Amino acid sequence: MMKAAAKMGLKYTNLNQWLDPNSNFDYNSSSLTSAFDLAKKYNLGIVSCFGTSNGKSLNSDTQSYWTADQLAQIKGQCVKSIIEFAGRNIIYLPWNEPNNSYWAPQNTYDTIESNCNMQKYIATQAKKFDSSALVAGPSIIWPLNYLEINKQFMKAFLNQGFFKQADAVCEHPYVPQSENSGHPEQLIKYDQNTFVGLPRITNEFGFPWSQTSNHTDSTFQGIWSKRDAIKFTLRQILILDYLNYSIIGLYTEDVQADDYNLIDPDSGELNSAGNAIKWLIDELNGYTLDGKIEITEHVGYVDDLYLMKYTKEGANDKLVYWTPSRMGELYGLIYQNNFYKLKFSDYPQIMEAN
Repeated sequence: MMKAAAKMGLKYTNLNQWLDPNSNFDYNSSSLTSAFDLAKKYNLGIVSCFGTSNGKSLNSDTQSYWTADQLAQIKGQCVKSIIEFAGRNIIYLPWNEPNNSYWAPQNTYDTIESNCNMQKYIATQAKKFDSSALVAGPSIIWPLNYLEINKQFMKAFLNQGFFKQADAVCEHPYVPQSENSGHPEQLIKYDQNTFVGLPRITNEFGFPWSQTSNHTDSTFQGIWSKRDAIKFTLRQILILDYLNYSIIGLYTEDVQADDYNLIDPDSGELNSAGNAIKWLIDELNGYTLDGKIEITEHVGYVDDLYLMKYTKEGANDKLVYWTPSRMGELYGLIYQNNFYKLKFSDYPQIMEAN
């Protein structure tokens, strides 16, 4: 997996620490050491999120699934891991998707406050025991402004001081298929960070497609055709860049039946989605987004022609263009005293300006 990530041109790998409730919430030092060493071998930065299997019901004393004694065990294992792996420049995400039933069976003010206290504790310990560590959170699922509960999480974490300890905001900006077919341009509406002036990162997003003939069930997000999943993935990468994400990480698992996979499970090579992402990274390697060029009137974010200007010192500018809905539309562009005829499609195209 990490060899493939390096081949794609990725800079980070996400290595979660799933604490085993059957072994006193052990973080599995041996497996993590091997994974972290492999990341170093391939020059990949590490993003690491803590989490564990859900309990069955709410504990009213702790406002989580776990008893006070169990939370003490969880905290102890997190701190032990932080101390063991200090000096590896890890970006810690204190808890995985607390708004998605990974902390409590339902979200209330009290459960949000309880999870915020846990994330603040882990952030404090990371800063205390590892001067190389960075912290981001709250690692909620769905875009920041898509659900009212997400706004409540962000406001609570802001009011309770989490972001005074954090270095970045982390979220999982999946776009559901039920929301206008899942066009990622909708993130411009739903994913504006109006809560806190910190950099933003993501370690999870993607678009699933049926990668095996016997695995066609829909996921929590929906399911797309292969072509639609790939084009949406590329477009979301570009939109997240436009929304000033500092780290853009996708969700994938190296297993046979995973619909978010970027690797062919038989050959171990990049699949169609992985190769498409590699193409985009190769094309824009070393380039910086210099803004969106507005070229047409539009209503909303799906009815638009997207034209992004990328620059690189000592190189010709590159123009990336696509449209969610106005396929086949032509546009005559005068750029740097040259004329270009652009034909828009729903798959990103890249043109080097001469």
